Amino acid sequence: MPRFFFHYRTDDDFVVDEIGQDLPDVEAAHEQAADIGRTMLSRALENGEKPNAARCIEIVDEEGVEVLYIVFWASASKPGTLDAEELLKPPTLH
Repeated sequence: MPRFFFHYRTDDDFVVDEIGQDLPDVEAAHEQAADIGRTMLSRALENGEKPNAARCIEIVDEEGVEVLYIVFWASASKPGTLDAEELLKPPTLH
């Protein structure tokens, strides 16, 4: 089973995943990254960070080759609002 690494990046930080996870394929890695993204976004919001700040997860394989780059952020339908439904939307892929 291939191993994927999930590096987390913001405008200010870059956190390298040195452990990685064994997953069956890129689709499973994408699902895992979406879960990680939701968790990281939830923590950022709990810490008072801006909901619309750009964040991404770079998924790389065992050779260090980038296989997916997922950008995500929270956005509110109305200015000044943010609800759980908005947070659970799938991340934007680039």
